[in-house]
Amino acid sequence: MQADAIVRLLAGVPPRAFHGYFAHQPAEVAAHAAARLGVPYGFSVHAKDARVVPAARLKSRAERARCVVACNTDAQAEIARLGVTPRLVPHGVNLSRFVPTPLPASLEMLAVGRLVQKKGFHVLLRALAGTRAPWSLRVVGDGPEAPGLRALAEQLGVAPRVTWLGSRSHAELPALYAGARVVAVPSIVDEAGDRDGLPNVVLEALASERAVVATRVGAIEAAVVDGETGLLVPP
Repeated sequence: MQADAIVRLLAGVPPRAFHGYFAHQPAEVAAHAAARLGVPYGFSVHAKDARVVPAARLKSRAERARCVVACNTDAQAEIARLGVTPRLVPHGVNLSRFVPTPLPASLEMLAVGRLVQKKGFHVLLRALAGTRAPWSLRVVGDGPEAPGLRALAEQLGVAPRVTWLGSRSHAELPALYAGARVVAVPSIVDEAGDRDGLPNVVLEALASERAVVATRVGAIEAAVVDGETGLLVPP
């Protein structure tokens, strides 16, 4: 239906190609619309989108595509396992927005992401509960895990040190990085097998010259050099 709608909207304006920004439904819509109009299509792959499509269907979709673009090495490997070589085009960072600033003196930490299991914020809270150094943590994001995470912070006795900021706009993030000494990225593989690729927060933190403490999950190792730009730990 979406492909039909696109074809109708483009009546009289023939496209040269279609590109779906994710490997699941957007790529399927792009493929159907391209077939209707007799033009090529391509699609991008990020993380979960490559894993929610059955392998045989994704392989067929990738083989028929004029190009497949992966934004990180983890997504690239997902497609390569199907026998198709995608082009790697990593995400960039606006270096005029995310800039280095003086570090705060105290151990102020920041974590940014949707409050879902794969982000591993429950792991972060448990780790911080055993940290002897004085610290504080600000969490940017919202999601279904929010009530459980707040309850866990209370249970662990760290609630007074954690500030839940909820969702914030992209324009607000540079100031939040500036107020942090360390950015934590505690990604895990969740119970359904989902995981991050390379979260933008990693790149934004590095551009802001903040140390990143992250897990060895997905493509995070492609950006964080252990012992140089941050620390990598097991999930």
